Amino acid sequence: MRKKTKFLTILLIAAIALFAATNTAGSCKKDPPVIQHVCSFEDTWTYNQTEHWHKCIGEGECDKVSNKAAHSWNDGEVTKEPTFTPI
Repeated sequence: MRKKTKFLTILLIAAIALFAATNTAGSCKKDPPVIQHVCSFEDTWTYNQTEHWHKCIGEGECDKVSNKAAHSWNDGEVTKEPTFTPI
């Protein structure tokens, strides 16, 4: 009986040690993998009173823009008809 108790105690200690060793390594907090942001831009123009641009629509938060330019004025001569008419 004593041999059986000693064997079970050693087996229990080994199982606890194995469990602790495998779970300790996995529980370390690691930084999440860095995902490379890839910009892709809207086809439609975003604009304000002075400029126009294409906004980034890639995943994640990104405030990059493409083709940003100031509006150009030519004393009222229409060189291109508007593509947007406000309501």
